[in-house]
Amino acid sequence: MPAITQPIRIDDAVIVHGEAGNIEEITSTDVVVRIWDTRGMVVPLTYFIEESFENWPRKDATMIGMV
Repeated sequence: MPAITQPIRIDDAVIVHGEAGNIEEITSTDVVVRIWDTRGMVVPLTYFIEESFENWPRKDATMIGMV
């Protein structure tokens, strides 16, 4: 059951708080999500354990955004 023990991995495409990006770094307390405009969003690790979020497959994820 990897989803319970490892809900996110480096390079996973996720949507957090309405922002699409990729997991760039995971520490013991925080996760850095590199969002579409290259900013880094720092999110507490507990968010990914306690809250709902979208996680797209690493192999097939295609990010679509407004231009």
